[in-house]
Amino acid sequence: MRKRYWLLAFAVIAFAAEYFLSWQFYRSIVPFPEMEFWYTAVSSFLRDLLLLGVAGLLYLRRTRIRDRVKCAARVSATG
Repeated sequence: MRKRYWLLAFAVIAFAAEYFLSWQFYRSIVPFPEMEFWYTAVSSFLRDLLLLGVAGLLYLRRTRIRDRVKCAARVSATG
């Protein structure tokens, strides 16, 4: 349950950061490009969530990755 709160907190912080960075980028344009602003903010936020998911998957499977690399190194050294 605590992990869920940490993930939710990270998601809120990531969205706030992407919202702020998009606002900084588009604020000087007149008239304000609202659709491009939201597209950039949401796209960047989804990218951050994807990276979080990949990092979590790699963290959970770290022993299997190490074993696979050892096995592949053995095969390529002998092959």
